[in-house]
Amino acid sequence: MPALFKNIRRKLASENKTAAYLRYALGEILLVVIEILIALQVNSWHQHLLDQREAENIKANLHEEFTENRALLNTSRNQFKKSIASGLVLINLVGASRSELEKHNLDSLFYFTFESASYLPSDNSLQDILQSGRLDLISDKALRENLLFWSASMKRLKNTDKISLGWVTNHMIPYLLPHMSLREMDRYGNNPGGGESRLHTDYYPLFQKLEFENVLDQYLYLQKSEIDLLNGIEKIQEKIIEHTAN
Repeated sequence: MPALFKNIRRKLASENKTAAYLRYALGEILLVVIEILIALQVNSWHQHLLDQREAENIKANLHEEFTENRALLNTSRNQFKKSIASGLVLINLVGASRSELEKHNLDSLFYFTFESASYLPSDNSLQDILQSGRLDLISDKALRENLLFWSASMKRLKNTDKISLGWVTNHMIPYLLPHMSLREMDRYGNNPGGGESRLHTDYYPLFQKLEFENVLDQYLYLQKSEIDLLNGIEKIQEKIIEHTAN
């Protein structure tokens, strides 16, 4: 087509037909503009198709990741619940008689109360999306919002984990060390040093102290706070799984 315009333009120019020449020149320019617009439209359509495919891949990866996280969350929450259950037995024994204390395996209760639990979900797909700026490829507004809510909730959970660990490390352990045998406690875990101690541990004086009750109470409060956060995170995760199912 451009070659045809070129031949006509030369013929008109040689015949000195200025008006006709201008019309054909304008037609040639218009044709070039149309070709450019068509090319841009094709490129735009192609990019839109690529974005759609990328968005589908993102949703599939998120769905797989958060489905796996669902099981991890349940495991972590159950561990927190076991910790609280054992801790409640201990705190309800504060002020008990020696004979009452002897009815319980206190080393076991201490071990399972202080057994650590952390929710460490996989978030590789989400972090890749956020860091690469591809979140806008997801057209589902509710899904985008829940992904951001989940990220913010995880930051709060990690902060609570840090506070809880600090409380245990800086307050509980230093307070309890003179009153208990870690070796006796570790018999109930996989610690190679765990076993029967040759030293006698008398828990009765510890369970008569108000400070011990306060230390336990604060610890249980922190554990319950983590469960509450996990419950909120679970609701967000379920929405993400639902919105990425298709």
